[in-house]
Amino acid sequence: PGPEGQGSWSFLAIGPAVFGGDLLIFAAAGSIGAAGYVATAVVSGILSGIGAWRSVALLMTADAIVRGVLVVTLLLVGAPIWAVALAIALPFGLIPLVLWPALRSTIVGQFTLDAPIARVIANMGAILPGTAASAILVSGLPAIVAILRPETPVALLATSMLVLTLARAPFATIAVALQGVLIVRLRTTTGIRNLIVAIVAILGAGLLAAVVIWPIAPFLVGAVLGPQSTINGWFAAALVASGGAVAAMYLTGSTLIARGEQVWQSIGWVVAAGVLITILLLPIPYLAALSIAVLVAPLVGVVIHVTALAVRTAPSL
Repeated sequence: PGPEGQGSWSFLAIGPAVFGGDLLIFAAAGSIGAAGYVATAVVSGILSGIGAWRSVALLMTADAIVRGVLVVTLLLVGAPIWAVALAIALPFGLIPLVLWPALRSTIVGQFTLDAPIARVIANMGAILPGTAASAILVSGLPAIVAILRPETPVALLATSMLVLTLARAPFATIAVALQGVLIVRLRTTTGIRNLIVAIVAILGAGLLAAVVIWPIAPFLVGAVLGPQSTINGWFAAALVASGGAVAAMYLTGSTLIARGEQVWQSIGWVVAAGVLITILLLPIPYLAALSIAVLVAPLVGVVIHVTALAVRTAPSL
């Protein structure tokens, strides 16, 4: 089978371990979301490429607001899980459609491809492995952990994943959202030294945030989730620091894409995903394995990306 068929068989193989009896519901929602995201990605990519930043902001903001309102409303009224899943997936395709009348004049006739279509398709194919691997490290991590660590108590798994999401959000979410902007801007980057300074600054910010959160994390988690939910300060600090590492990796990956090194961008993400999976499979306590994995994996990816930039694009940097 082709890539689509292989992806479907892979989902059917691991889906029951993650979604249980709701497999078909989530499969349908995931398919709808994936199809809709193509529209969002194409529209936002074109807008970023032509520098229409206000339109990019409009698209991103509308998507976030509509999805947030739908999900919160459904949760408040006690809607079934399939309704929440659809509320997450549907805005991907609906928002570009609804906003198209306002965006049409900005897009139609205002751009051209900067490479032959065959080259564009080849570049897309080279990026796809990295995109899939980045999902393992970011949005798909809870599912990966549930598959690789099935013996973990549900309460501990849920608490750790919630803390992970909240701890990395200030860094990782912003980096993911601004990836298209970074790619456009980094095509005219002034040098690898400036990039390294930016990486050090991001990692330093993550480390500083980790130091701040370490002593107060147990209190915050208990206050939000209740006294039955506890988490170690060192664990929360490691997760916060990992957010900076993930953000740094998005920066280096975006720089490689901007420089036409899509293959090396993917290699970095794939190796990082492999490191994360390997560490999670080690016979060590769950919290230790997770904290080490989410820290070490993106740092390995950053090293690979920076090395590729130094070797492959040195003359232009």
